[in-house]
Amino acid sequence: YWRAYEYVDPSQNLERPETTSQCFAAGEAFGGFQAALEKLPADQLETCIEGFQDAETVRAHFDLAVKEDPRGRLAESRTFYSELMAERGQAPSLSGPFGVVHGDCKFNNLLFDAGGERVVAILDLDTVMRHRRALDFGDLVRAGAVRGPEDDIHAEFDVERASAFAAGFRAGAGALAPDGDAMTDALLHVTFMLSMRFFADHLKGDVYFAVESSHDNLRRAKGQFALYEQLRRRRAEIEQAFK
Repeated sequence: YWRAYEYVDPSQNLERPETTSQCFAAGEAFGGFQAALEKLPADQLETCIEGFQDAETVRAHFDLAVKEDPRGRLAESRTFYSELMAERGQAPSLSGPFGVVHGDCKFNNLLFDAGGERVVAILDLDTVMRHRRALDFGDLVRAGAVRGPEDDIHAEFDVERASAFAAGFRAGAGALAPDGDAMTDALLHVTFMLSMRFFADHLKGDVYFAVESSHDNLRRAKGQFALYEQLRRRRAEIEQAFK
């Protein structure tokens, strides 16, 4: 169906934000997306992916991957597995009300105008479904406010960018925007859940996330876990930025 979409010209797709104004624009676009679909009956939408970003489902798939270990990869990553398990019960859950969400709020799922400042279209609508509204915000900031790739254990979280994303999301979503605590919880939740998903996929033999080498998903899992630990250490600073 995407072939029938109207082509927006001139427009450009940006992999990562270059300015805080772009972060604000991205947050405003995704927040506005939720606001635009506020009256759509979320409970009547088809579930695109069962258990999508659901903590219990992610944990169940993780436990099954560990139990089966079909590629025999667990032995070489026991230390990391132990670190994940030690934190598993501490990671916050998503909170706040349910509604219609985009479900994949990556910065590169937007089209900007030729000047790179105004969002002219939102892409990739195959995960639109009922979920907690805070999910979109957490995923957007996790992917967009970090200066480095997701497999970099030294990537720095940029609080200024995160603050711009939050301000934009509030501007777009209005009263539907999650409060500061829910924003922070969503950011931590999405980051930790993704670390578990990457590690489970590594154990299963890279059947979901595309890879170029056999350890790509393990590196991604470690990168996201390192980011989670950084976010946890800097929680007070992040909460202040989201006010």
